[in-house]
Amino acid sequence: MWSQCLHKYESQNINGILKAYNTAFKLLPQLSSLGLTIPSRHHALIHAKFLACDGAAAALSVQDPAKALEWLDQGRSIVWRQLLQLRSPLDDLHNVDLDLAERLSSVAFTLEKRGHKDIPTGNQSNAKLSSEQGKQRYHHLADKWNSLVKCVQKIPGFEDFMLSKQLSELQQAASHCPVVVLNISRYRCDALIVESPSLPACQFHLDNLTYEIAKTLQETLQHILSDEGIREREDRHGGPAFGQGSDANEAFRHLLEKLWNLVVKPILNYLKSYQVGVSNLFRICWCPTGPLVFLPIHAAGIYNVDGSTSASLADIAISSYTPTLSALLNRSTREGKTLDVKFLAVVQPNAPGANPLPGTIEELKCVQKHVPTSSLKILNGSDATTTAVLSSMEECSWVHLACHGIQDVSDPMKSSLLLQDGRLHLSKIIQKRITHAEFAFLSACQTATGDERRPEEAIHLAAGMLVAGFKGVIGTMWSIRDNDAPFVADKVYGQLLKNGQPNGVHPAVALHEAVQELRKRRGPNFSSWVPFIYMGA
Repeated sequence: MWSQCLHKYESQNINGILKAYNTAFKLLPQLSSLGLTIPSRHHALIHAKFLACDGAAAALSVQDPAKALEWLDQGRSIVWRQLLQLRSPLDDLHNVDLDLAERLSSVAFTLEKRGHKDIPTGNQSNAKLSSEQGKQRYHHLADKWNSLVKCVQKIPGFEDFMLSKQLSELQQAASHCPVVVLNISRYRCDALIVESPSLPACQFHLDNLTYEIAKTLQETLQHILSDEGIREREDRHGGPAFGQGSDANEAFRHLLEKLWNLVVKPILNYLKSYQVGVSNLFRICWCPTGPLVFLPIHAAGIYNVDGSTSASLADIAISSYTPTLSALLNRSTREGKTLDVKFLAVVQPNAPGANPLPGTIEELKCVQKHVPTSSLKILNGSDATTTAVLSSMEECSWVHLACHGIQDVSDPMKSSLLLQDGRLHLSKIIQKRITHAEFAFLSACQTATGDERRPEEAIHLAAGMLVAGFKGVIGTMWSIRDNDAPFVADKVYGQLLKNGQPNGVHPAVALHEAVQELRKRRGPNFSSWVPFIYMGA
């Protein structure tokens, strides 16, 4: 790429570098054309996997955090953003130009269907011909979409229609807590802090962190989990986690200490005004990039051999995650809400062909303990089919899924939950538009793991639930223990619900309290309590 060449050979030509990146971001929609299927777009985006972070690094080199944040939002989670754009409500446009709104809506519907289509199979020559004809048709349709969008932008008051978000809008993501964007580039590593909608974004250089160091930390975690057989398992394993004093626990301890010293401690030093006392934890939302996407920032700290801490983020703040700043927009939090909840509990203790999960039965009992029968729909065992779960999700605002989970390494869109009649794939979940969705608890393995080849695209089940409409999701970074899941579920719903109704406690707070209780039980067994995370508003 032009920008990369300038970075490498003309690093002093910063104006030329910024111009190159500006051009690259304008061309990005062509690389990920709406005329392509979603898998094809994800494949194409491998060629631009460094663009967002490297572009932001260039902007930060000239002290322009606003441009850095705008480019990061524009160049990450691209496919999810395209999908949500196709679903954007057109009510305002309807009131101004009904015909244009209806034409745009029709094209959007067809393009979204195209995105979910599978590659044709059968006779190779016929399939190839059909595929080529389909490509031409949908590329023409994508061009029509772009043309219609430009027509809308000519209408007074619609000049920003479907354009990338500016900083003033992105800052609204910090309406409820500070958001820290961690930009990990091959050229520099920085933290961008958005404290509130009214304060300017702040940048500061992470002096001792490089892309290579972050990548090494990611690989260290992979080795720890792989050596212990955790990353590969497809079940919520009920066997022992790392033993106290094991080499794996020691390696985990050093990993979390490095995250603390290199990333978290410098940021907390900046945010010291939020730290007003031991009993007053503040909320913080992390938006990591690059290798940090796969690392448990929320668990960073200096841990002793017995699991106690000299210093840790969890003792100071309540962490949550977001794929992008824009993912937090237009998602009102449930703080203070007391609306009646329709609750779906999906339990699959004996998925055909998989190891049994007896803990899911205990998990259902925990749900029933907190949710009244009148508000609860249960799909248990043979009733938990892919069709039944998908249709029931449309009826319920809260969803709890207790089953096997898999992050498909070869095809992340096939990451799935194991149900009675097979796998419920991520590709099926994102086809749903659940307008009343509030909260989902994915009590399964690897539901927030992600794709290492495309770290900026957030291709995992937890992100898929956000795309489907849920405001917040509890997921897991790797496999979880079958006997830990009921404990966490019980504590979470005990915090969230009172007399069967939401009591205003934020899910991130509820999960934090639950995990701290689990941490006390498990001591230094980091693999047990670290994987649980909250993602969303």
